[in-house]
Amino acid sequence: MHDTDYRDDLHTLPYCGRLPWQEITEALGGIGYTGDMTLEADNFIAHTPKTLIPSALRYMHDVGRELIRMTGLS
Repeated sequence: MHDTDYRDDLHTLPYCGRLPWQEITEALGGIGYTGDMTLEADNFIAHTPKTLIPSALRYMHDVGRELIRMTGLS
């Protein structure tokens, strides 16, 4: 999963673009999706200073866990 601006394939973290994540997670929960959720958000950390990468990765983890929670299936 990654966010977009509806024009480019951004490969950035959800909530950094324009996709409606509440609706997306509700749809996943609605169909009973229980598969993996993989973040394809390498561009989120592409220009992050090395000293901030641990914090950025922790935030990516937290966003992923929140998206899973929002499906109602966790």
